[in-house]
Amino acid sequence: MAFPSEIVDQILCAYIVDRPFGRMQYGGSPNSWQDGSLDSWADFTASSGRHTVGVWDGRQYYETKFYRKDMCDAESFTSLLSCRLVSRQWDFSVCRLLQKHQWWNLHLDKNITFQRATSCIEGESSGSLKLIRNLCLDEMTDLRTFSRIYSYDNEAVSRFEGQDIDDDDILLNSYVDQITAADRRSTRTDFELHYDKGEELGLLRRLFDKLTNVERLRVAFPGAESENELQAQCYDMQGVDEVVATIQYGLRSPALYHLVDLSLSLPSTWHVGQLGSAMTQDARDRLCHLQLVIVDETGPSGSLSYTLGEDGNDNGDMTSVLDSSYAPSNVQVAYPNREHQAELWRFVASCRNLESLAIEATHYLQLEQLDWSPPLGSRGLKNILLRRMWANVSSIRRLLSTSSGSKLSPAVRRVVLDDVKIYAGGGNWEVVFNHLRTNCPDLELLSAEQLSYFSEHPRYVYNNRPWENFANVWTADNAEVNNDTRYLHMINKMMIQRSGSKSRGYPVFLDDWESEDEEW
Repeated sequence: MAFPSEIVDQILCAYIVDRPFGRMQYGGSPNSWQDGSLDSWADFTASSGRHTVGVWDGRQYYETKFYRKDMCDAESFTSLLSCRLVSRQWDFSVCRLLQKHQWWNLHLDKNITFQRATSCIEGESSGSLKLIRNLCLDEMTDLRTFSRIYSYDNEAVSRFEGQDIDDDDILLNSYVDQITAADRRSTRTDFELHYDKGEELGLLRRLFDKLTNVERLRVAFPGAESENELQAQCYDMQGVDEVVATIQYGLRSPALYHLVDLSLSLPSTWHVGQLGSAMTQDARDRLCHLQLVIVDETGPSGSLSYTLGEDGNDNGDMTSVLDSSYAPSNVQVAYPNREHQAELWRFVASCRNLESLAIEATHYLQLEQLDWSPPLGSRGLKNILLRRMWANVSSIRRLLSTSSGSKLSPAVRRVVLDDVKIYAGGGNWEVVFNHLRTNCPDLELLSAEQLSYFSEHPRYVYNNRPWENFANVWTADNAEVNNDTRYLHMINKMMIQRSGSKSRGYPVFLDDWESEDEEW
């Protein structure tokens, strides 16, 4: 007797597991934690914690699992093909499984991916578009087309003589643009400030018209950095606006009616507001997972590595280009991240049913501007990732807590805090760690890197080489009542014991970890 299709689906799904996190240890660069699997949003928000069994056939040990992330790999794919051969019913179940987990990547710089999309839209197989659940739009390096080289000399100053204009404004109005040659993978022979993408974007709109069941959407714009002295990578503003308008079209379309997972890597906080405004409130309420990454780090205080040349910028609040020598892109001149952060926070606050939230900034953003709280009766967020934030302890704890008045314990499972600074009067890190240690029974991972205090805080510690010196928490060790490091060590020990292995089971390694037993 054949099993019902639902049972076959459950049998196959039982063998789908999420690849364990790799070791997360600071390696000398601000983003080094991303060398592990935490750079994968899907891994970070995954709920699978199963340990699968294995089969020994007398010669070789076989693991009875398919890694969800690697289902395109030859070994996993071959195993799935073998499952399809069991019967027609199993064939259908495997197809449904692939439909759920596979991504369709459209590279905006590569014509071949759009040629395939064209064949799907116009060909006899257009009905297969209804099977697509996961859509990724990336590889847009054609949108970062030139570098801007600023100058501040006698000639530049003389042009503005007699005008009420400060030195930075003189600098920002004195520049030359240098077209960027395509990278080594490109087939371009023509280099321009603007590449016409009308055909590709028109096709993308037609694709949105055809899609019906997209549940996960990734959009990744290229990043921009400050180069050398007073030079910065810049964007084709017209091209960026055209791509943003096309994605807005998609967010308003029925194609994304079932969207529950949204990941946006955008040049500025202003662009977050532009895309967020295209979503209805119902669409925002359906979101369970939200990742927002700002990728333009040009200009003063845009990156931890810039502190190499930003003497005295202990709090990351330097704004003078002349003092910093790190120049802004044209996007940051038009839409500075910090000045437009309210649009980002409004969008996040309007997504009321989130389970996972990641906000990764370049220029420090102010977390206290976020007015978000879990829905009534909710246990709150499960997964939280914050990078490059200024914060109060209260604003951090609010994201790690249940709804107001709830007697339930918080749902927090995975927490990453990277380069977060607490204000002078904003409390102490030990309060955050103690909350996680005592009130979050489901906690399974805490990664803390480069956490610190504002220079006016009593626990502030000076880091003389912040671009390379590392600590999990920069905190004064001369205070008898300072439990910042102690509570973090307690959590680390607790997580290791829960995982069952100090060497392999738990992926976080504390920089100053000591082996002595601590009461917890």
